[in-house]
Amino acid sequence: MIVLRSESFTILCTIVTIKRVSSDCQSLRVGSVSVFCPTVRDLFQCIIFSHIHFYDINIAMTIPVVDLSPCFSSRIKSDDLDALAEQWDRAMSRFGFAIVVGHPVPHQQVSTLHAAIRKFFESTPSELKQSFEHGPYGSPDGGYKGLGYESVGTTWKLGTVGADNDNKKRVAAADIVENYVFRGLPASWKEREPAKAHPVELERLAGPYVARVLEISNVIHRLSARALGVEDLFFDQYFDSTPETEYSLRLAYYPPTAEHSLDSDSIRYGAHTDYTGYTILYQDPDDQGNSNSGGLQVLVDGHWQYVQHVENGFVVNAGDLWPIWSNGRWISAVHRVTNPDKNSEYSHQSRVSIPFFTGPRGDTVVEPIVINGDKPKFQAVEASQHLQSKVKASNI
Repeated sequence: MIVLRSESFTILCTIVTIKRVSSDCQSLRVGSVSVFCPTVRDLFQCIIFSHIHFYDINIAMTIPVVDLSPCFSSRIKSDDLDALAEQWDRAMSRFGFAIVVGHPVPHQQVSTLHAAIRKFFESTPSELKQSFEHGPYGSPDGGYKGLGYESVGTTWKLGTVGADNDNKKRVAAADIVENYVFRGLPASWKEREPAKAHPVELERLAGPYVARVLEISNVIHRLSARALGVEDLFFDQYFDSTPETEYSLRLAYYPPTAEHSLDSDSIRYGAHTDYTGYTILYQDPDDQGNSNSGGLQVLVDGHWQYVQHVENGFVVNAGDLWPIWSNGRWISAVHRVTNPDKNSEYSHQSRVSIPFFTGPRGDTVVEPIVINGDKPKFQAVEASQHLQSKVKASNI
C-alpha cells in the first residue's frame, strides 16, 4: 500500500493499490487513474510493499518527456509523426516545456563540453576572461560577461510582445551568473577578427555540439509545423543557415551561492520568459528537482515546479514568438533558476547549464497561423525588434 500526495490536490487519495507499472517505469496506474512521472523509477526502487509509505508525487504538473527517436529513423511513418506532433502540441499548450530524449547528441560529447565550461570559468584568470568581453550581454559579437551585468527578471511583464521598455523601472536584483556566448553558426566563428576570437578549447568543443543540437531543432520545427496544421517544412524559411538567423549558444556558469558578492536577494537567474523561438537546454546534472539543490523551476498554474535533470535529456521550451505563431494556443512559460538551500552542500558548488537559442532570422515577421476560420489574436512582430527590446531591458 502507498499513500500518494500531490501539490495539485489537497488529498489525491488515501490508500491505494498500484495496479500497473509501465515497462519504462515512467507511469503507473492507480485504480482507473493513469499517473505519469519521470521519477517513478526512483520511487519504486525503495518501495516495501509490506509497509505504508508516503510519497509526494506532482501529478498534474509533471513536465512531459517526449521520445524523438522515431524522427531519426528512416522508417518513420506519417502516423508516427502525427502522434509525436500531438504530444508536442499538448506539451506546448499545457506547459510550454518538454524534455526530449531519443536524440542524436552523444552523452560523452555534452559531458565533455560541460566539464570544459566549468574549467574555463573556474580556472581562467579574471583578466583573461575579461579580454573576451565585447560589449553588453546580447552583443552581436557574443563573448564573455561577468557577474552583476544581467538582471533577466526585469524583462518579465515588460512582457507583452512589442512593449516599450525605455521607461521601465528595474525591479529585479542582478543574476548570480557569468556567461560566454557564441553567436551564429560555427562556420562564422572562424571568420572573426583575431581580437574577437573565441577561446580555442571552447570553440573546438562547441562547434560539433551545435551541429548536433541543430538536428534536434530541425525535428521539433517539423513537429511544430504538423501540430499547427501547416506543411512540415514551413518553418525552414525562418530557421536557416544564413547569418540573419539569431542562433546563440550560451555557456552559463553559476558560482557557488554561499560565496557570491551580489545582493542578498539575488538568485541565480530571475523569473522570465525566453525571447524568441525555442530554447534547447542541457540542464546541470546536479539539478535534483528540490530546494536542496535548487535549479530550474517553471511556473505552472501559479505554482513553481522544479524540473529534475533527466539523464540524456534536453529541456526544450517555447519562447515569446511561439504564442504568436500558434495564435495563443501555445505558451511561453515563466521560469527561473533558484539558489540551493543555504545550509545545503550544493550552496558550495557551482552550476553549469548550456542553453541553445534557435533563432529565428531577425527579419522574420511573426504573425499568427490561422486555420479553420479563426481570427488572429496577435499583431505581427519582427523577431529582432522583440529580441533587442528584451535584451536591452536585461542589461544593468
